[in-house]
Amino acid sequence: MPSILFVCTANQIRSPLAQEILLQLLNQRGAYLHWRVESAGTWAFDGAPAHWMAVRSARNYDLDLSGHRSRTISIELLQEFSLVFVMDRFQLEALTFEFPSHAAKIHLLSELIGKTFDIQDPVTGTVQDVDETAAQIKNILDEGFDQLVQMAG
Repeated sequence: MPSILFVCTANQIRSPLAQEILLQLLNQRGAYLHWRVESAGTWAFDGAPAHWMAVRSARNYDLDLSGHRSRTISIELLQEFSLVFVMDRFQLEALTFEFPSHAAKIHLLSELIGKTFDIQDPVTGTVQDVDETAAQIKNILDEGFDQLVQMAG
């Protein structure tokens, strides 16, 4: 079973949005039951809800983040997933340094579309900033879906 872990900083905006967007895409393609998709954060407080702006933005895509609870990345969690997608180069560097034995499976999300750029954290921004971040993540996952499937084997 392919397993994907999305990682951002606090696990309250970007990675939960990516998780739910990918689950929705998989569901639309009839593959939902055959994949494990979750999220975590590099500096998360375990058990925190999704940021209210992310919950609101998720509704634009008929997604529900109200039950999301954050968690911190760990070696044990990393071992459970075949692919890990981070939002920015800082997270990529931090995770590959801290967990070198898992470096080969850690990628920037933007790599799915053949590019290398950061998805900025909108936590100090506006609702519109979060909406734009959600749209960016959705576009990457839509456009890079076939690449993700291929990477997942």
